[in-house]
Amino acid sequence: MNLLPPPALLGLPPKFDSWRRGQDKAVLQALDSKQRAFLNCAPTGFGKTVCYVAQALLGGKRTAILTATKALETQLVDDFTSCGLVDIRGKQNYTCRALLRGGEHEGQGITAGTGCDAGPCNVGAYCSLRNGGCGYYDQVRLAQKADLIVTNYSYWILSHIWSEGLGDFDLLVLDEAHEAADALTQALEVEISDFECRTVTGRAIPRGEDSNDWKAWAQVTLRALRARDARLGEEIEAGESAAFRERQRVRRLTSKVVTIATMEGPWVIERTAKGAKLTPVWVAPYAEKCLFLDIPRLLFVSATIRAKTLDMLGVKTFDSEEQPSSFPLDRRPVIYIPTVQVRHTWTEMEQRSWVNRIDQIIDQRLDRKGVIHTVSYERRDLVLELSRHRDIMLANDSRDTEATVARFRRMPPPAVLVSPSMTTGWDLPAEDCEYAIIAKIPFPDSRSRIIQTRQTDDVDYGPYVAMQTIVQASGRGMRSAEDQCEVLVIDDQWKWFWPKYKHFAPRWFAAAVRYVHTIPSPLPKLKTKEKHHVPR
Repeated sequence: MNLLPPPALLGLPPKFDSWRRGQDKAVLQALDSKQRAFLNCAPTGFGKTVCYVAQALLGGKRTAILTATKALETQLVDDFTSCGLVDIRGKQNYTCRALLRGGEHEGQGITAGTGCDAGPCNVGAYCSLRNGGCGYYDQVRLAQKADLIVTNYSYWILSHIWSEGLGDFDLLVLDEAHEAADALTQALEVEISDFECRTVTGRAIPRGEDSNDWKAWAQVTLRALRARDARLGEEIEAGESAAFRERQRVRRLTSKVVTIATMEGPWVIERTAKGAKLTPVWVAPYAEKCLFLDIPRLLFVSATIRAKTLDMLGVKTFDSEEQPSSFPLDRRPVIYIPTVQVRHTWTEMEQRSWVNRIDQIIDQRLDRKGVIHTVSYERRDLVLELSRHRDIMLANDSRDTEATVARFRRMPPPAVLVSPSMTTGWDLPAEDCEYAIIAKIPFPDSRSRIIQTRQTDDVDYGPYVAMQTIVQASGRGMRSAEDQCEVLVIDDQWKWFWPKYKHFAPRWFAAAVRYVHTIPSPLPKLKTKEKHHVPR
């Protein structure tokens, strides 16, 4: 018996005509919690978006929903516009009409292109469209008045740091919340070059890596930048169009210098070929003022979220609930097959044994398509070089992932996508992917100074990130209860990694894990060509 009326009676779109198992309970659990923060670990197929939109409507709270990608943002808009959901994105997503032919600032864009991020109004020039007729500012005003909005983490964080923000909210929903800490890190991280500092201020950046020296430098530099900005403002008011681009350079550098001048907690400062990169070791000191914004209720939602996720964001007290998976265990096994330990120091014989194991798995699955998660480009290339099945393999890099995935989807079996980077954000349902090979435990790159520092501070950091990545990668091919995708792990580090760190995996994933001594027979081939897409 359902605990709530049907979703449509609560104001949700008519296509959500009934509750899936556990959804109504999850809505009430979050609503009834006495804690500010509620953690909902809801696996793929649970329908978590329906739950949090229902919570917003039932609670009568002004709600902001944050997503990790623009694709998820678009999906929410498609599903819930009828509920009053308003979408807002960064300026680059809106055309600056003032820069178009005949516009009042034609030819005066401060960057290439005609997005609103190129508009001279960003550096203080008057534009009559800002009060009506500008796609971006018109949408900002809609969002500021709406009771239900959706945006991405980057825009949410940066808009509240550098601009007017979107007003006060009662409930903040952090979807794909396992990515919130990384999103905040990326928003705060600063890359700064000697060239930009010298050309704008005449001063070089500090040579050392002491954060106190950098903060002192930033405070002095900031005074010079603000004085220069004020002079350029006077030139713009006087009609000097050349001042537009110069003021943009000044303001871009100013935003970096402000971040450096106000650094809190430990930061890692790494020298680069052109200057330096500064990254906060932990983002907890910034979470409240840049992400949570004193909003009374916080809802963290993800298929893989754990208590450690909230700890990294500085959230110490919360209620939580872990939802069961509706996907049958026998259609989503996670199987460890003893092979070799995949590490930097392995021998050529071990490398060949590793690729041979991959080939043996493919040998039995030439009637279907699969994905190999290699973690690194080096191992991707090793597979492509040594595999007997290289002629049915596709590989992506950072520039062509979307085109490569589209091509892979069009290919008939047998086909194998070899990727170091497709662990999140991609759906390969039904016949698009019936098996996945986890070719290496995806520990974060320990050559990075920031990773080294985090792992020194917290020995569980690397294993936590690795487990999150494994669970996310395992879900790319399993998108509905009618779907299937077997996950095959072939790195012998699994033997110690899984027993020690399985508490970083959700229970629905742990229930599917098993060990074998030989390569298992494949699951029965899917008979339908229909793609099973899962509403979020």
